[in-house]
Amino acid sequence: METTQPRHRRADSQLVTLKQTVLDQHIDRALSVGQASGLLKMHPKAFLRLKGRYKREGKDALWPKKPGPKKN
Repeated sequence: METTQPRHRRADSQLVTLKQTVLDQHIDRALSVGQASGLLKMHPKAFLRLKGRYKREGKDALWPKKPGPKKN
């Protein structure tokens, strides 16, 4: 039986760096939506939502959030 490794801030920071690099390349038109979403293993619509949040909030939008009740 495999055990899952706990998530660490270091692993999260590597993921944030990857997301930021891919988003910046997409914004600079070096990658298409399909290519960028494929690199991040995301649905294209989810990638575009992330891109919008990234443009509004900056790098803070890329950090994983805990699930829970949403603010109204």
